[in-house]
Amino acid sequence: MKKLELLDWRMGHLADGVVKTYFPASVPGSVLHDLTEARVIDDPYVGLGESSAGWVAEADFRYESVIEVEDGDDRIDLVAHGLDTDAILRLDGVEIGRTRNQHRTYRFDLRSHTGEGSHVISIDLLSAVRSARAFEDRIGPKPLVGDTPPYNAIRKMACSFGSDWGPHLPTSGLWKPIGLERWDGVRLDEVLPRVRVDDGRGRIDVCARLERTRPGDATLIAHLWHPDGSRSRTESSGSGDELGITMTVDSPNLWWPRGYGNQPLYRLTIELWSDGVQRDEWNREIGFRTVRVDSRPDDHGVPFTLQVNGQPILVKGANWTPDDFARPVVGADYPRSIADALDANMNLLRVWGGGIFESDQFYALCDHSGIMVWQDFLFSCACYSESEELAAEVAAEARQNILRLAPHPSLVLWNGGNETDEGYYNWGFRDRMPAGADWGDGYYRRMLPDLLQELDPDRPYIPSSPFSPENPSIPTDPNQGTSHSWKVWYSRDYTAYAETVPRFIAEFGFLGPPAYSTLLRALDGDQPSLNSPALISHQKADDGFNRLERGWTPHLPAPEDFDDWHFTTQLNQARAVRFGLQHFRSHWPRTAGAIVWQLKDCWPGIGYAAVDGDRHRKPLWHAIRSIYADRVLMLIERGDALLLVLGNDTPTTWRAGVTLSRRRFNGATLAASEIEVEVPPRSSLMVPVPSGVVFADSVADAVLTAEAQGAQRAYWYGAEDIALDLPEHRFDASIKHTVLGCELTLEAHSFTKDLCLFPDRLDPTARVSQALVTLFPGERAMFEIESDQTLDLAALVKRPVLRTVNDLGRAGEHS
Repeated sequence: MKKLELLDWRMGHLADGVVKTYFPASVPGSVLHDLTEARVIDDPYVGLGESSAGWVAEADFRYESVIEVEDGDDRIDLVAHGLDTDAILRLDGVEIGRTRNQHRTYRFDLRSHTGEGSHVISIDLLSAVRSARAFEDRIGPKPLVGDTPPYNAIRKMACSFGSDWGPHLPTSGLWKPIGLERWDGVRLDEVLPRVRVDDGRGRIDVCARLERTRPGDATLIAHLWHPDGSRSRTESSGSGDELGITMTVDSPNLWWPRGYGNQPLYRLTIELWSDGVQRDEWNREIGFRTVRVDSRPDDHGVPFTLQVNGQPILVKGANWTPDDFARPVVGADYPRSIADALDANMNLLRVWGGGIFESDQFYALCDHSGIMVWQDFLFSCACYSESEELAAEVAAEARQNILRLAPHPSLVLWNGGNETDEGYYNWGFRDRMPAGADWGDGYYRRMLPDLLQELDPDRPYIPSSPFSPENPSIPTDPNQGTSHSWKVWYSRDYTAYAETVPRFIAEFGFLGPPAYSTLLRALDGDQPSLNSPALISHQKADDGFNRLERGWTPHLPAPEDFDDWHFTTQLNQARAVRFGLQHFRSHWPRTAGAIVWQLKDCWPGIGYAAVDGDRHRKPLWHAIRSIYADRVLMLIERGDALLLVLGNDTPTTWRAGVTLSRRRFNGATLAASEIEVEVPPRSSLMVPVPSGVVFADSVADAVLTAEAQGAQRAYWYGAEDIALDLPEHRFDASIKHTVLGCELTLEAHSFTKDLCLFPDRLDPTARVSQALVTLFPGERAMFEIESDQTLDLAALVKRPVLRTVNDLGRAGEHS
């Protein structure tokens, strides 16, 4: 039975058809990674390494391996699961194939090209930048975002050409496994299980397409292992190139998103037999569930509500971008990133169209954990040619990845492209092309829907996001379909999120720096300063520093030093996104979900992510976790009214007594009110705050709180922080060392607002259990700190490791 035999490779810079020096190659990997390991280039992620590695994008490289061919097998195939991107393959110097798509698997028959003995396989990877320009010259230019090489002319990860959150590093390489498959007679070319639930009964229709070297009967045997350990079996035989099998399951155990039920999985194994020998095998875990998008027009417009097994789902998600440009799959720590999503109470990740189709491990982890996956096809922020050459690549790429991903129950939505409609209609792309010119619409509204109807007809699909179902030419209408909200970051105060009530928010975010230790690594010895060339190179957002300042100015004191700047910008990022999430969640079910931009950074830069490039959870992550909680209390201004909003994303009714208190910062209660509430399952409740506890005027030394069992306390202040009379924070501290690190307990002696600990300043690997903690005098908080080092209590409780809003603007007092 065939299996992939991995090969050893070497690589080198190809100039004038010659490689002068070869280096060991990491496969899967990239030339960028191998050149860094060989110390030919500096680490492109730190210091000014990105700039010094710029020549790599313009260069060609050659990979070489030696194979042994023996007599006996009908076929010996070279199977390349990922070639990045424009590649020429040769066997003993003779060309055997060419590829132009990072997102496809390729198979080359070596048996027809050679006999027994040792042979050299070489793969020349041509500069992606030069190839993209050459392809654009051949197929014609199309508009795109930014001053970048034409990534829309080549089927390669778009964000590797640069973005407002990541580096310009369009590398090349063998980025997925590549090796030999030896087989006889017949093999499985495609296996497609269509898994669905009809009237409470599970059904699996398996279609297997075969590739043959000789005619004859073949038998397909299907085994289905149930969650309880039992097994079903059926088989089918024939002499054609396609075989089918149908299996049924009475009352299947249904797969649910996290928080809505369990994730029972069935293992489906397809065996291929001929002449009494098992020739091939296909294995996947599958799950039974139904999924649809409710888009029936209502009084507010056209909703976008995901329903799984008939249950409307409040989507609490994040956008997923490639984990590591140099090694997008091997360099990714999928278990840790999925844990970051789960721990933040997320239930959906959107695999964004400027990246890649992720690894099988990513989707399998989502299957097991109940994280739903929204999958973009790989188009983003550009118009795309529908020329025959590019269309053939798109069709092959889409078909392969639909077949690969369709068995995963976590996959709940296909999306044609990211901001493709918006770019065409709103960004002037249409005006930059001849009237009637193609721009990719044929992919989104014909090719991809046709392929999905053939291969995966039971999942919902939208042609773009943002998307207005009733009028695609107005893709930003918040009353229809999905919306992206970027005006806040680019030009508005974050309170502007409250000006609209979108039906579904698929992208929004706010910039902020990484953890301090991550920033120090990025600076590579530069002094932390806004004038640092290394820091400037790690801030990719247009006018980013000025926009950061504009963002905090109405809310927080002006930073007095770099430590203040770092905390202020991280804090304001968390505040901005939290404000938006509160607003969106308060309108459930009218607003059916939010997807934050983005979960994790790909490098140690200043970005939008909740988890930085060194995997530190920023204050933003803790803010997201608080609003994505199953049960949440929120105090929200709406017009002239102050409202108490209770969100209950659980299957049981939330009955609670809510205490509303107006309190001085010294802890004295000025007014209080008790409200008995009953919030039905999977719903929200909005209650006016009694006038007796609301501030008559802005008060500089008081706060309104809402407390109920089962939810985190909510706060509302009568003024912005710049107008509050916050006392100097004072507390007692004690430490208890544990196996994983330590537990730090703080008891406040003054009102302390948004307390954060940054133990990474003492140990770059340290992480802390909570952040943004507010305490009244006499209250305690315990922080669990994971660290390999023995951390000192005195250092933990001093600025800049311990920060609060109280100490902003007081840098001189701590010098």
